[in-house]
Amino acid sequence: MSYLLIVLALLATVVGIRGDTWNHQRQGLRKVSITGWVSFALACSIAAFSIVKEYQENSEKQENERKLLFKRLDGLDSLATQSWYLSSMFKSIAKDIDDRPELYELSLNQLRFMKDELSRSQSSYAQVLDRSERIALEHLMLQVTGSLHGLTLEKQVTNSSDFEYLATEALEANITFCQSIKEKNPLCYMGETVGAN
Repeated sequence: MSYLLIVLALLATVVGIRGDTWNHQRQGLRKVSITGWVSFALACSIAAFSIVKEYQENSEKQENERKLLFKRLDGLDSLATQSWYLSSMFKSIAKDIDDRPELYELSLNQLRFMKDELSRSQSSYAQVLDRSERIALEHLMLQVTGSLHGLTLEKQVTNSSDFEYLATEALEANITFCQSIKEKNPLCYMGETVGAN
């Protein structure tokens, strides 16, 4: 449509240069010559196509903004769920770590799974999150990667206070992700829900 507008503007300019759009010897609308009517038609066409083009661009912009909003809400919901799961997982490990050394393998598997999930979320949603949400996501990734790295290298589960700290950090990330969606999404796992476990 942009090319059509350019062509019409060029034609209108050529017709305008040609001149003689007005016949002074006639009365009323008869004063307008053929060149004048062509010039008027071109001007009307340019105006109409400009309006249509502007409408289409605004519609596309609104549609893109709507898609980004839905993607953002979807991302926040997913990240809120993942951070709640991490917080619950770390709390569970902290509670049972002293009595159940077999949690080492289970912890490794859960952390590998969460690392993959967070990596997918990071690649899918990072561009639609705001700064604090991106920082929370990166912090979660560091927690999981660090825990996984520590467990893999040391071949043992660290002490319960480390996991309690990680649970608190994951809960803070959860609250950050839930700020924008807590009223819109009843499935958002806020701190009250996590603390009730």
